[in-house]
Amino acid sequence: MKKISLTFDDGPWQETTPHVLEVLKKYNAPAAFMIWGEHAEKYPELLKEEAADPLFTIGNHTYHHVDLTKVSLEKGKNELKKTDQVIETITGKHPVVIRPPYGSINKEVLSYMDRPAVIWSIDTKSWDHHDKDKVLEAVQDL
Repeated sequence: MKKISLTFDDGPWQETTPHVLEVLKKYNAPAAFMIWGEHAEKYPELLKEEAADPLFTIGNHTYHHVDLTKVSLEKGKNELKKTDQVIETITGKHPVVIRPPYGSINKEVLSYMDRPAVIWSIDTKSWDHHDKDKVLEAVQDL
């Protein structure tokens, strides 16, 4: 039996997050939200809603959505630290995983991560569209 984990990057987004939350809650479907720090500050109420539901896991997706393999060690650490602080201030909770933007990771980045990195195995490319049929097509052969 195959198992999947649903993860959502780059949010919260005012245009899409409420719809995603509605469907996940309707079907009692767990998911992980990888939080972009700047977006969390812009939409704190959406982040609070995600974090308040035990179905959902909150992860750190950096503050500025930078490729951690292309910035200095200090900048990478600061990106994660600042996002942790934003999430903790808004929700009172520490994010339990990290999703490096673009899935970019190397030994240096791993050296300063203090929790698991979550990388996807199927990219629906929904960052390039919001077409449910394209998403279904990308996962139909799982």
